[in-house]
Amino acid sequence: FPKEFLKITVSEEEYKETEALVANLKKNRLNRNVQPKNQLLDGVRSKLIKNRPIILYMGQNDNAAGLQPYTENSKRYHSPVFRSSDEAAVYLADICKKNNWNYIYKPHPMMIESFREEQMPLNVFIVNNIDVNDLIDLSDVVVTILSTVSYIALIRNKPVLMMGYTQLK
Repeated sequence: FPKEFLKITVSEEEYKETEALVANLKKNRLNRNVQPKNQLLDGVRSKLIKNRPIILYMGQNDNAAGLQPYTENSKRYHSPVFRSSDEAAVYLADICKKNNWNYIYKPHPMMIESFREEQMPLNVFIVNNIDVNDLIDLSDVVVTILSTVSYIALIRNKPVLMMGYTQLK
């Protein structure tokens, strides 16, 4: 299927319009969800280890994304490894701890009720109610299984590591 998209001709004008749109999205921090306005990012910054990479892991709405319930279809079309955002968060915590990296996890707002902070390793800095644009700008890399935040990160010129399958695959 991706090969079909590569065959589509894109005009110079379409490239210019797309570049202008992406620049506008970045400049105006547009998002499909209203972002909170607060000073919580300062507290995040104060707890980070200086001169160490900052890994931002963004959870997704596991239920709406097709990840849960975890079935053969979920495994084949969404995530071949992880059954939930939290499962992946714990896995990444071990990697970040071994490398002495800063590790921030933002669970999806729709998953807060099922989120269990006590199950997270101590090196996981859990955030909520912070503008995703600010978190992305603070980070060195954005990691997710399926979150559409991956598109925002790319618009903001941050590298993205996808651990599942979306259109970015």
